[in-house]
Amino acid sequence: MDSDAIRKLLSDLGITDAGASCLVLSYDSDASSISAKEIGVAEVRCLGGVASVADLDGLGRYSLAIVVGQPGQMRKRDVVHLLARLRDRYAERVALREESSNLSSSELMALGFVRFRRASGRFYVYDPDTYFEPREWNNSRQWANPENFRKYRW
Repeated sequence: MDSDAIRKLLSDLGITDAGASCLVLSYDSDASSISAKEIGVAEVRCLGGVASVADLDGLGRYSLAIVVGQPGQMRKRDVVHLLARLRDRYAERVALREESSNLSSSELMALGFVRFRRASGRFYVYDPDTYFEPREWNNSRQWANPENFRKYRW
């Protein structure tokens, strides 16, 4: 994945802040030549061949984590663990190239990823801004209404 594709992906996801940061996990190409200036962000960190979640220790939080290429010899369970850890701890948004995963569509959707097709390519993306939809019943007015305790039975 080159710098133009990353710049398009950032734009498609609405990450236009010059103070944004990007983490690229590359398994099949050399992404180490990508610079922050090329893609218009404050910081880019490229890691190749991450084999487990332990390899991520010490990283900060990034605006976007991009996983490019097949995670090699990793078992399915380890790939799920890696994506969940990226999503929960290391990045606000996570993009996984569609052909990069050995997980099925339903397994990725169970992790909160949705299919994302734009000019930048085909990805599965976890973006909390689009994933969490406000629900009518999930508000403070509907919670624990003591005036209804003796009126209704569940």
